[in-house]
Amino acid sequence: MRRAIAAVLAAASLGADGSASAGEEMAQAMLAYERGQYVYAANRLRAAAHKGDAHAAEMLGFMYSFGAEMYPGMVRDLHAATHGFDLAARGGQPGP
Repeated sequence: MRRAIAAVLAAASLGADGSASAGEEMAQAMLAYERGQYVYAANRLRAAAHKGDAHAAEMLGFMYSFGAEMYPGMVRDLHAATHGFDLAARGGQPGP
């Protein structure tokens, strides 16, 4: 039942063209993050970051910086972390 409700809410959050806004992507990312679903959260953060959300880019940078040590399922990727921090800085997010 929970999955059905989540699917309905996710579908309702999509725009007419089938894509969610940066804010909607970020909201989905935070729910997944809080549930420990880090890989899914990273995917939503990536989508939000590419739509201009600097906070999402910063979070993604941290997740890639620490990798599986702190975020099970994530791979430590310093190149991706640097890219996330760069997007965040360009978007006005001060970063580490």
